[in-house]
Amino acid sequence: MKTSCLALLLITGSLLAAEPATKPGTDRPAPNRAILEKLIPDVDGVSQEQMTKFRAASPRAQQDPAVVAAKAKLAELRQRAEFAGAEEKREMRGEFEGVTQLNRDALMAAYAKADPTLAKETVAKVIEAFEDKARARLKEAAVKEAKAAATPAKPFPFGDEAKTTAAATPAVKSAEARRPAQPNLSVLLADVEGVSAEDMAKYRVAALKSFRDPEVVVAREKLKKMGANTQFLSGKEKADMKEEFEALTAKIRETTRAAIAKADPSLSAEVIAKISEVVEARMRPTAR
Repeated sequence: MKTSCLALLLITGSLLAAEPATKPGTDRPAPNRAILEKLIPDVDGVSQEQMTKFRAASPRAQQDPAVVAAKAKLAELRQRAEFAGAEEKREMRGEFEGVTQLNRDALMAAYAKADPTLAKETVAKVIEAFEDKARARLKEAAVKEAKAAATPAKPFPFGDEAKTTAAATPAVKSAEARRPAQPNLSVLLADVEGVSAEDMAKYRVAALKSFRDPEVVVAREKLKKMGANTQFLSGKEKADMKEEFEALTAKIRETTRAAIAKADPSLSAEVIAKISEVVEARMRPTAR
């Protein structure tokens, strides 16, 4: 079903859209209490005191660097998905799930930082309530879509004979190579043994920013193009290109780590190397 491919993205997007905040560096005032109460209604099982704290912390939490980075990644995914085909949307599911989980973790940490007296259970319940509402809207949209699909088609404009001819014409399959499945970022960027929670949080934010680094983008595009060019090569020809692939892979590794260091200078080279090695190992295909 068309809408289900973007469900996780839309669920997360609805939560972010529901809690506007002032942009960093601007003088625009934060939403007042009345606006916040309208945007963030009461949630069953959460006291008025906790809801008031949650609303008050929302403008600051939404400006947290990790949340801002998640918003940027979600916007990028939304743009890519808008013009993607059904197959590509299915392949992007892992990436949607990963960014959704990273965003949820970022929100939990941001609210705890904005107001340490705010109960963790409160943040989790409010986020879950927003997600439930988004799921309900998606379900309603899916029902409408199913009804529209079940509506009898209009008569074929040129009669039954033309309809038979059109049906007999085989569809031309796209010659475009199938794109590889997108990685699940929540798995790739999961905690690494021996690394503090603070450094892991910093690394996740910096890693999301590194995706947009110009040097990283260029290197990855070059690798993608090289992979496409090998599609019809013989085994020997592919083997001859092994060194070239290894050199480009090393370049991507180097530029990515440099981009992460640039995104967050407080991360030491040792920490970046330690986490990156684990992430890179997780990205390698498992042996069959």
